[in-house]
Amino acid sequence: MFATHPTWKTPLVIAIAGTALAGGLVLLACSGLSAAASTDPSGPTGGVDGLAGVLAGAAGTDAPLEAPGPGGDGSIDDENGIAVDADHAAIAGLAPELRAAVQAAAARAAEEGIELRVTSGWRSAELQETLLSDAIGQYGSESEARRWVDTPERSQHVVGDAVDIGGLEAALWVGQHGSEFGLCQTYANENWHFELAADADGVCPMPYADATDRP
Repeated sequence: MFATHPTWKTPLVIAIAGTALAGGLVLLACSGLSAAASTDPSGPTGGVDGLAGVLAGAAGTDAPLEAPGPGGDGSIDDENGIAVDADHAAIAGLAPELRAAVQAAAARAAEEGIELRVTSGWRSAELQETLLSDAIGQYGSESEARRWVDTPERSQHVVGDAVDIGGLEAALWVGQHGSEFGLCQTYANENWHFELAADADGVCPMPYADATDRP
């Protein structure tokens, strides 16, 4: 039928038809997005958030989760321990005041040529339970094991209030100078275990005989 119209009008008609077709496709796509959004009651609704939710859903929800950071449960694989400022859950999970005290003590010790390294800091309750189970196997009874490894409910490691220092020389240094930073050996049978327990005058309380002696 276009042959009955003047030749100059033909491109205009084609352009109009093309525009209409493109508009129809846009409307169809928007209708599809709207329908998808309305069938997902748990997703965002309306506006940019709603569209983002639909697009996110289209990408799929079975993508693998990111692996936890280093030592996600607080476990430290290196028997020599890790630096006091290491990017590790055992350090990050410590109470801020304790972490700062350990790092300050480490800086002072370094001036004397002694390196403080942490062999255990914050631990998850699951890790603590595993350590206790291993200790029971090692010592033959729960009562004996708990002198060295406390339950998750009582452990100061689980709440981020305790740190173990590796190496005899380093542990003895903290035992002698740690009170200047508020750090105290809290169990007589563990010269590597320290907590922020010094009073305002830098005096540490008498250590408990072991973990079972603690109220």
